[in-house]
Amino acid sequence: MRLLIRFNFAILLFLYSCVSGQRTDGEKQYAAGQIKEDFQVLRETLKQAHPGLYWYNSRKELDSYFDSLAISAGKPLTNMEFMKLLLPMIARIRCAHTNLRFGEDMNPEMLSKRRLFPLSLAFLNGKVYLKDSLIQIKSINGKPINEIIDQIIEMIPADGFNKTFKYHLINTGGFQEGYAMLFGEPEEFLIDGNDSNNSPVKLKLKAINGEEYLKTRTEFQTLIKLSFPETNTALLSINSFVISGPAFISEIAAAFEKINSKKSTQLIIDLRNNGGGNNANVSRLYSFLSDKPFYHLRRTEVIGKPLTHSKYISNYREISDMGSNPSEDGTRNVDFEYRGRNLIPPASQDVFKGKLIVLANGGTGSAASEFVALVHGNKRGLIVGEETAGCYYGSTGGTYARLVLPNTGINVTIPMVRIYNAVPEDFNKQPPGRGTLPDYEVPMTLADLNNSDRDRWVEFALKLFKK
Repeated sequence: MRLLIRFNFAILLFLYSCVSGQRTDGEKQYAAGQIKEDFQVLRETLKQAHPGLYWYNSRKELDSYFDSLAISAGKPLTNMEFMKLLLPMIARIRCAHTNLRFGEDMNPEMLSKRRLFPLSLAFLNGKVYLKDSLIQIKSINGKPINEIIDQIIEMIPADGFNKTFKYHLINTGGFQEGYAMLFGEPEEFLIDGNDSNNSPVKLKLKAINGEEYLKTRTEFQTLIKLSFPETNTALLSINSFVISGPAFISEIAAAFEKINSKKSTQLIIDLRNNGGGNNANVSRLYSFLSDKPFYHLRRTEVIGKPLTHSKYISNYREISDMGSNPSEDGTRNVDFEYRGRNLIPPASQDVFKGKLIVLANGGTGSAASEFVALVHGNKRGLIVGEETAGCYYGSTGGTYARLVLPNTGINVTIPMVRIYNAVPEDFNKQPPGRGTLPDYEVPMTLADLNNSDRDRWVEFALKLFKK
């Protein structure tokens, strides 16, 4: 079976890539005919390739929206103007795996010329704070913060009707990039807000350049980490599923062997900020938690139609090799491509049968969110934290078409497989288009922002075990 890698949510997603082209050809203007052609190529390819295009929008509703954009796409536009037109369009599809970027990368000289917002933000109860100072922001450079956030949110694609991922992305780089794209790159940011005593505060912050900004980003040093916060409890933190199958199974098997040797009866699996990766690793991990054979995926579909604009797809040979079989309902399935469509047996040894809690948040997406859905759907354990980024019932991903628009050179990533999780349908408790809803929600508080040594989510899980 060919290895299929699901889209991995990075700290700097599409917004960084979009803005990265701003200082090269972002102001180059393209003729109306060129813009119109690129728009048409994108629209037709989405309709022919994207299996989830009408998952959360009716055909009539989405086609009408595209028609309205086609009017603006029939005018001369700069690359940046065209990108700003397309971003809300892509977000409207409600698929986090569909995204845009400029074709060229940012070089070090360009990075040094960038001017970005210097501090991280936090969203609590509908309010926006500077994370390090607890100052509530009311406006930046005279513009109300809520208006700024709303405009950035409109550009961010997310699965279904999920919002936790959008705010997670804004908290981890999306705000800086979105502000630069929509409102420019000023040398200073004038902030009006309130301090912790609710007294008015005015701040003047100097912008940082791109190189300084990248130094503030943190990367996971260890993808899989095992610890024992209490004598009978294990904590297994998995920061990503982007790891080859053999390497993953080796590390996971070693972890569960140690959990068994310690005679742990309680297990916390921490998938916060895990953006996904290798789909098959979900099945591998769950095999150490199930005492009976299980299915990870219920169905995987592709449209399977010829692509009119295949010459603009850089990896067309790769995606054209993806086989599919016709189904009775007219769809085409690629079930044989996926480990998760087979009946998966439990691990041969060291299966954990004790109590399980999974920690998840708005950064738990793609394959990681599939694992959370699997635990929830099989009633194997409790979910603690926030709604996951990936939808409970499935998403689109798997294999991707890399479309390069012929005139502007904008790159479009289009997922080609519609993936259904093997979970029971209960639209009252788990509405369509939503991530896995936690059994126990643990929202962040102001006290958490300046206490990096304390992990209330782990503390909550430990107390929950004692109930």
